[in-house]
Amino acid sequence: MNLKRIWRALKLAVLISLFPAVMVFFFGLFIKSTEEYTCIMRTVERHPEVLEALGEPINAGFFAWSPFFESGGHVRQGYFSTRISGPRGQGKIKADFYRAPVGGTMEIRFEIDGRETTLYSGRYTCSE
Repeated sequence: MNLKRIWRALKLAVLISLFPAVMVFFFGLFIKSTEEYTCIMRTVERHPEVLEALGEPINAGFFAWSPFFESGGHVRQGYFSTRISGPRGQGKIKADFYRAPVGGTMEIRFEIDGRETTLYSGRYTCSE
């Protein structure tokens, strides 16, 4: 009977410790595996304003926090933010996107030294 309690406590401890790991994956890493993240970061890495402020190469942070992502019925939309850095400093990218069969939009904002500027706002420009 004592062994059963230990086994239950061990299972509970494993489940409790897995919950934060799952949450970090969904909210901090999952978005990095999407086409939208790749597209937006490619745009950021080539943007003259980012290159002027941070230099080359531009490196994305380990986490890309995504409090909102939805995919279903041929519609994909979401938001994420991530830190970026270069030889001259660091900043933050905030991006929104919406994709549907009839079109899409995206907006990319760059924050550095407390100032935020819009790098791009318009039609979703990456190929499907």
